[in-house]
Parts: sequence; structure tokens; C-alpha cells
Amino acid sequence: MVLRFSIVVPTLNRRDMLLRALESVRAQAWPDIEIIVVDGGSTDGTIEALATQSDLRLIKGPDRGVYDAFNKGIAQASGDIVGILNSDDLYEPSRLPWLPKHFPPVRKRRRSADPPYW
Repeated sequence: MVLRFSIVVPTLNRRDMLLRALESVRAQAWPDIEIIVVDGGSTDGTIEALATQSDLRLIKGPDRGVYDAFNKGIAQASGDIVGILNSDDLYEPSRLPWLPKHFPPVRKRRRSADPPYW
């Protein structure tokens, strides 16, 4: 069974940095990645840049800061493992394939259980 990763990326007016961060997620050698971008109300063209990207889920609207954005994204995540990537950070190319070795085996969970995150 291949684990599904959900990557939550909070952002606010960081269009160019966000696009680089998303490319670092897409560059991972992993077959099942869910990308969730939580935008707190960007006015710099972020929303327009994401509108053409069909491989991610966008949650738009004001929030009460980065931790609220994290929580909004985590609440929508469907993966076995949830990761957080700030919009000004990048994943190293082998980041996701390295991680499952450091988690205990994933058992079937009830839908109400929270997935592990790092």
C-alpha cells in the first residue's frame, strides 16, 4: 500500500515563492500527493496563478494567521501523512520518499481519526 501525503501550504501575497514551493512538491518521487493551498486573501495575483493548476485544492478566505491556515488545511486533508510547507520554503527532491521509513506502519483508521503530520 502506498501512503498518501497531504501537503498543506499556507500563503498570503507570496505568489512567486509559492509557485516555487509547489514545484518542489510536484518534483517529489512519490505517486500520491494531495496539495492543499490555504490563501488568506492574497492581492498579488496568487489566486489567478493558481486558477490554472488542477492538481491542487485551494481554500480561500481570511484567516486569523498562519496557525489558523494550518488548521483549515489539515481539516481538509485526506492523506495518511500530513505535511506543512510554508510558501517560502522548498522540499528537497527526496523528502517525501524518505519519510515513511520513520513512521510506524499505517493501519486502517476511522474517518474521525487525525492523520499523523510532521
